[in-house]
Amino acid sequence: MKKIFLILLFIPFTSYGQDEVSSSFEDFKMTQTIKFSQTKNIAYINSLIWIAETFGDANEVIKLKDKEEGVIVVKGVTAYGGFDTYFTMSLIFNGEECLVSYKNFKEKEYNYNTNGWGIKPNACYTKSCKKNYSKWYSSLEVIVEMINSSLIKEIN
Repeated sequence: MKKIFLILLFIPFTSYGQDEVSSSFEDFKMTQTIKFSQTKNIAYINSLIWIAETFGDANEVIKLKDKEEGVIVVKGVTAYGGFDTYFTMSLIFNGEECLVSYKNFKEKEYNYNTNGWGIKPNACYTKSCKKNYSKWYSSLEVIVEMINSSLIKEIN
């Protein structure tokens, strides 16, 4: 009888305890190739100048730079749609093009992010939280396009 009581006592904890919220949102990553008409070296230097002008202290935001390999990794922040969003941007220069990749988006105030949606402590359980997350998530593509258009003007 005690065993049946214990089993009936713990069934609700195991079957209704929920650590995740299902969501149609997935990790947001975006990659774009930018062609440039100048030398790889000039495009690389212009990108460094653009980073310093766009993100403020270049020493603070540049996490990796290798001129010989043509690689720059930036940990930046931008404001759009009422959200301050951190992200990682990688620039890889090859010949006459630059591969620009974005990932690891994280919103500053609410801690929304694209690689932890629905997982504690980021889970949204209220309608307003889900609505704000949706608004933020849908703005990511616009953020990337704005950054890319600014970068294209600088390296071309």
